[in-house]
Amino acid sequence: MDPVTVKFLQLIGAEIFGALLALIGLYMFFRGISGKSDLIVEGKGLKAKLTNSAPGTIICLIGVGLIVYSLHSSKVTREESGLSPEHVLELWNANSYKVTERMDIEQVIDTIVGKGENTRFLNTEITLDKPATLGGIAQRELNDRRFWHLVAAINKDRHYYTLSQASELTEIPTKSLVEIWRVSKYNGLDSKTVVQISAVDRARGYDELLALANSGKPFNQAFSDDLFSHFRKEELELSLQYVQPGDVRNLRELSLKLYGDPKYWPIIPWANRDQFQSQVDQDTAVSPNEKLSTPQFTPWLH
Repeated sequence: MDPVTVKFLQLIGAEIFGALLALIGLYMFFRGISGKSDLIVEGKGLKAKLTNSAPGTIICLIGVGLIVYSLHSSKVTREESGLSPEHVLELWNANSYKVTERMDIEQVIDTIVGKGENTRFLNTEITLDKPATLGGIAQRELNDRRFWHLVAAINKDRHYYTLSQASELTEIPTKSLVEIWRVSKYNGLDSKTVVQISAVDRARGYDELLALANSGKPFNQAFSDDLFSHFRKEELELSLQYVQPGDVRNLRELSLKLYGDPKYWPIIPWANRDQFQSQVDQDTAVSPNEKLSTPQFTPWLH
């Protein structure tokens, strides 16, 4: 369990304990349980003293104080654990000013993104169809010109400029490759949550492939760079993998083995039209040692 989650659970526990103390204190007060207690609180800019008070009053005040403290702290914790992509990009941009010319790519990643176990990002490469400034690239790709220095730091080793002399108006020539980093949808999530979300994303991706298979569009036309790019934006890496059916008997069972659901069987003959030229259905037999090409997804993580 990550530290933020542990801290959050601790604060929730403090809130519950504080509420119990407050209720116990109120119960003792209204029941008229007698006794005298002193409460003295001193701190920076704060000094309070309560003497000769009933025990219930003191317990109730302690409980209320604990609730107030934990509510404030848990609010901070929730904000830290739920940073928006825009806030993360701002942090990355600030960190990019710590990057030096001599840093290799691993050092650049550690400096900008950080070394946290749950820190994840998506990197893509774009080819400029016309000259563009660092500010213009940041505006187009990251929706804010302020991130120009982040783009500059990431691409410092491509020899388009000297990082220390780069500015928002530094121009990159046409046909240049520029690397862009975006905040991953998995950023800040623990491994268990990543597995759950990526499983849903892969199922959605296979649904799209199934729709293409059923559309009648030839596989060699559909399986294009545009399709790779489309799924890459969803943080799924689409690849064509060769498999042998092994101990499965038909397309339905092979689909269950590969995709976790028998309904995706049409994807297999769609991707292997030479092997399945005649009419097929889910009960069409497959040969154990036959090599079949199968489109498959993996989470696009870094």
